[in-house]
Amino acid sequence: MRRPVPLPRCVIAAFFAPAVALLAAAAWADDPVGIPAVPAIPATPTIPATPATSATGKALATTPTASAAAETATAAKAPMAPAEGAPRFTVETVRGRVVFFGEAMQRLAGVKCVDEARERTLALETADGQLLPLLEDVRGRGFRNDPRLRACDLELTVRRYRVSPFLQTLRVYSVEKTGKFELDYWCEVCAIAMYELKPCECCQGDTLFRRRLVRGE
Repeated sequence: MRRPVPLPRCVIAAFFAPAVALLAAAAWADDPVGIPAVPAIPATPTIPATPATSATGKALATTPTASAAAETATAAKAPMAPAEGAPRFTVETVRGRVVFFGEAMQRLAGVKCVDEARERTLALETADGQLLPLLEDVRGRGFRNDPRLRACDLELTVRRYRVSPFLQTLRVYSVEKTGKFELDYWCEVCAIAMYELKPCECCQGDTLFRRRLVRGE
């Protein structure tokens, strides 16, 4: 019996080459007969939050988180900025007697300050016992230098600044039974007025304590 003659490898390769080429093309090309693409996973839809309801079906009030509550509290404590164009100060009239703040606090409130602060700050004590601190500029320093200004009832024209409780003195009047008198210091040689007890700023001579009656008061 005759054995079959084997085919050469080149003949076998040539016979199957077209089929292998078609399968490879179908596997990698974007063709319906190729490997189907993996479908994209759809995004999970966002489910809106459902408000909590009571047994009767009514919506319940939600409780703010701790951070939201803290932000609300901080906003409430924040100082409000002054309105644009608001004046820096107001001009007012106040009445009382000028005192040293530390001594008055001990007398009125029983609060004792240290000894070196008893006469550090000047204040106007009103008839109802309020203490209004006075700014000690040149005009305010006059109350410290002349005890006569602290021994009478006064009316002060002052500026009250928005940024400070201290009052700036503009004019000083004594209120007496015979009328209201404007107070200052006068140099007869130079004919100039000053606002505290001291030698004349021009001639260095003595000055007089002047009281001028305010007409129409």
